[in-house]
Amino acid sequence: MTGREPPDSGNSFADIVNIIRTLRSPGGCPWDMKQTIETAVEDLLSEAEALNKPLWLSIPFLLSV
Repeated sequence: MTGREPPDSGNSFADIVNIIRTLRSPGGCPWDMKQTIETAVEDLLSEAEALNKPLWLSIPFLLSV
């Protein structure tokens, strides 16, 4: 370990899939149940775009650690 690894959150892709299943199941979140792959991709791209600038601004700090 170099000391630069992110802490292990204990979450895996399977955990994410299970959360999505719960949200989209009967009795889950009405908004998530209405999502399609198209709207989910649009939302994901929008969130990634919102994260882009802060990440780029953080690179000098991250490289200096």
